[in-house]
Amino acid sequence: MLTKPIESSLSTVSNVKNVTSVSSENSSMVMVEFNDGTNMDSAMIELRENLGMIEPYLPEGANKPIIMKLNPNMMPVMSIAVGVKDLNKVESTLLVQNELLPRIERIEGVGQASLTGASKNEISIMLNEDKITEKNNEMNDLLQQEMVKQLIENGMSETMAENTQLPDSAKVDFNLSSELINGLLQGQNFSMPAGYVTSNQIDYMVRIGDKLNSLNELNSLPIMKNDLMTITLSDIADIEIIDTAESAYTKVNGQDAIMISIQKQSDMATTDVVDAVHAQILKIEEEFKDVEITVLMDQGEYINLAVNSVTSNLLLGGVFAVIILFIFLRAFGPTLIVGLSIPISVMVTFILIYFSGITLNMISMSGLALGVGMLVDNSIVVIENIYRLRSRGVSRYDAAITGASQVAGAITASTLTTIAVFLPVLFIKGFTADIFKELALTISFSLIGSLVVALTLVPMLSSKLLKDVDSEKEERSLLTKVKKSYERALQFTLKRKALTIVTPILLLVISLFLGMSKGVEFFPASDQGQIVVTVALPEGAQEAEQYAYLDDIVNSFMSVEEIDTLGATIGSGMMGETSNEASIYIILKENRTRSTNEVAQQLRDKAETFEHDITISDQNSSMMMMASGISISVKGPDFNILETIANDLATLISEVEGTTEINNGIEKAAPEIKITVNREKSIANGLSNAQVFTATKDFITPNVQKSSLTISGYDFTVNIYEPVKEVKNDLEAIENLEIETPIGGTVLLKDVADVTYDTGYASINRDNQSRTLTVSAQLQTGYTMGNVGSLIEDKIKSYDLPDGYQIIIGGEQEQINEAMTQLMFALLAAILLVYMVMASQFESLKYPFIILLTVPLAITGGFLGLFLTNTPVSVVAMIGLIILTGVVVNNGIVIIDHINQLKEAGFTPIEAVVQGSKDRLRPIIMTALTTITALVPMALGIGDGAEMMAPMAITTIGGLIYATLLTLFVVPTIYLGIEKKAK
Repeated sequence: MLTKPIESSLSTVSNVKNVTSVSSENSSMVMVEFNDGTNMDSAMIELRENLGMIEPYLPEGANKPIIMKLNPNMMPVMSIAVGVKDLNKVESTLLVQNELLPRIERIEGVGQASLTGASKNEISIMLNEDKITEKNNEMNDLLQQEMVKQLIENGMSETMAENTQLPDSAKVDFNLSSELINGLLQGQNFSMPAGYVTSNQIDYMVRIGDKLNSLNELNSLPIMKNDLMTITLSDIADIEIIDTAESAYTKVNGQDAIMISIQKQSDMATTDVVDAVHAQILKIEEEFKDVEITVLMDQGEYINLAVNSVTSNLLLGGVFAVIILFIFLRAFGPTLIVGLSIPISVMVTFILIYFSGITLNMISMSGLALGVGMLVDNSIVVIENIYRLRSRGVSRYDAAITGASQVAGAITASTLTTIAVFLPVLFIKGFTADIFKELALTISFSLIGSLVVALTLVPMLSSKLLKDVDSEKEERSLLTKVKKSYERALQFTLKRKALTIVTPILLLVISLFLGMSKGVEFFPASDQGQIVVTVALPEGAQEAEQYAYLDDIVNSFMSVEEIDTLGATIGSGMMGETSNEASIYIILKENRTRSTNEVAQQLRDKAETFEHDITISDQNSSMMMMASGISISVKGPDFNILETIANDLATLISEVEGTTEINNGIEKAAPEIKITVNREKSIANGLSNAQVFTATKDFITPNVQKSSLTISGYDFTVNIYEPVKEVKNDLEAIENLEIETPIGGTVLLKDVADVTYDTGYASINRDNQSRTLTVSAQLQTGYTMGNVGSLIEDKIKSYDLPDGYQIIIGGEQEQINEAMTQLMFALLAAILLVYMVMASQFESLKYPFIILLTVPLAITGGFLGLFLTNTPVSVVAMIGLIILTGVVVNNGIVIIDHINQLKEAGFTPIEAVVQGSKDRLRPIIMTALTTITALVPMALGIGDGAEMMAPMAITTIGGLIYATLLTLFVVPTIYLGIEKKAK
């Protein structure tokens, strides 16, 4: 009646990718997913137009549909719990609502601050039949006494007068309704200006009436008064202040509290908002000594820790790079020159970052940490060539000019190839692109800055600061001995071309097998120290039972040693619908021996002892917008068959090693009374289904009138209820309901309908207008989605699915498949772009082809690095491989460019290959080592959050080590083979 027409209307909106819906009691939520790149402002206008056209046709009583954008900014950036000493729940709520909440809402950048666990008080006026009957009898007794008195006064004997009964027409029967009481209450609770009166040239405002100011005044409010008696509101109704909050359960470490969830404005940085909230908390605790505020969840703290960790790794990487320079150059002058290029290049990078609108976050700072090792690459190549010319006796000025010009083309091409690999990443769609665009731009900016510095500042400083080089000392150096050993090894491989080429191919195949054996995951888990638990509460249970059940879970979890703070609450859904779930927020101690993932696994083990579903996530709330775990959707027309399939799939998943928290997706609601109208019997009595519905609804649903009252500055809603029988769980009372028929007389409900107990569904899910059940599960610690997901896929393929039904694998597995497919295309596009850049540089097709053969070497090293560090393949690791595509070719460019220069100078091919490779040995090793050492802190995952970017550093380090070593032999070998074949 409600969901289907809305789905049909919204499905026609332009650029819609998917329409899903959840229909539950008294609410319908329809979610529309749009294709990437859709103009959401235009989409919102079209959505409103389509909804506006169907609003007149929605069922009577349906509220106007609300459109809300779903994005990560809707997730709370911070959750805090407030406890107040010596105050009850109502008093604490008043303090939080009137004093604390407004202060938080006024903070710049705070979009919304909402309360959970606060009392929601109303004044309940329940008309009491017993009291009304008692007052009727009392009034009739007084009227009887008054009649007897008058009869005696008129001369009748006392005995005859007392035996005379009051006529029925004179008896009083108070026929009080909620509408009547509401009208009296509004009429008495009245204070309004009536105008002005002028007296003695002074204008007086005339105000009539006086509002009720206390619960006592409400109790003593006169409803009727005559000479015999006065009836007040409390004489005929039960009046009390009640808490009507959907749930009053909010506890922190077992103590009652009120939770405040804080959302930020979309254009504000998370850390700025969180820092401002922390500052306000300190002020509140200083002013209100009895208020204790506990932080349950803080995205800003984790972001700050992660960014600080990456920044520290960046600085460490820079220091390591300078140390490598000094070890190789063994001179303060050239080390200082190249060392100065790092801060200057970083300054240029920050300038470009500022003007491009990129924020400093973990991703962008990781790009800079990766780039800091490559910042010095161009400068190393320039300074090493100048240094080599100086060792041959060339003057400082000439060495600076000639040395820079000789390698200018090579380092420009090298920089362009590295930047080129990021271009495909900028054009792919989805979450992967959103995350890594800033990484790509940051690295590109840093390389542009380093190229400018290498071609300007380095030659200038070299012409001024570079001292004379002792050529005899150079001949006796360790590097010279290494060069001679390298020359002998190179001569050996040049004579065994087949072995040199076949061996890397075999190692590539082996490395791919070894790397994939560690599994595949979408995004590396991080040790955040925060855990979120979702608890499904017992269906149909009373509040006290739900509270006791949640208390048992909390007490069980609190026994875990690493838990510092645990906050639990029973709340509502995001769209305001009632939610039969509880949320538990856990903060772990900073000084703990186990990781967040290990603690979460222990909690999962404890959760298995409880009857209902408990989902545990150790991911940051900002990452929870991503799918996680196993998710399999079943679509089809018949709900009973869907149930059977979902149960079968849940059984199949439970048989796969590594799965936990398996949920068949079937949400049963509270018990209900089902009334099935017999059409033949009802029509024989002149009744339709709609008439039976109306009569039953009027019988069950109380007639409630609403008003308001202000007491002590606090506004109360006043609900006035007519007497109503408790029939929701009384089958007999409903069966014996008398329904008036249009043909005269009455009929019992059980005579025209079957009345039975039943259990319905808590919600009905639809996907693209088809009924859907989603079977879900989580992974145990130590298992990855790639391995477990493939086993589940194999089992699903062998499952006998009925015709007309469909199984769709989603969740993390779907994201992995989509991301990996996009990244493979990006990798191929990057290789093509790199080839095009090198082809334009060398004005040849064969030399770029030779250099591109270093890419498989990088992939081999990257996968070996993942295998040796026991790291699963992930999107982050694949980004590292794409980066390697642009980095490893730089060594080949430098070698072949110099070999071609030597050939032009008159060297034979074999002489040019050997001499050129020797000349470029030092800059190649130096550039590789500076990049590797700069990435070591990131690869080790030092600091909070650093482990998320560690796979990228691991693949880059592994690829550089392996590719650098083999490039020194494979590229010269293939170059010489092609040259000889060409001749």
